[in-house]
Amino acid sequence: MTQTLTRAEELRNDIENLHFTCRYYIGVLAELEQLGRTHTEDFKKTERNVNVLKTNIRKLKEELEAEEARAFDRECEEIDPTYFSCGMAW
Repeated sequence: MTQTLTRAEELRNDIENLHFTCRYYIGVLAELEQLGRTHTEDFKKTERNVNVLKTNIRKLKEELEAEEARAFDRECEEIDPTYFSCGMAW
């Protein structure tokens, strides 16, 4: 039996995978730097990849925060259906 992941779990997995990939590319950058190849196209492409990965990680973290807030609101509403109507929600 397969269990479906929640959106928050999917986002956490994606963030973890992107972090792993980003660390790999940072290692490649360090290796190229040690070899004195910072002026090459490979270095520039790898540097761009790192920047894109960092941007994507930031976006996914923002989405995860929003998803966790929505999940919290859903839980509160299940516990107390008047949660939103009485001004308790932000």
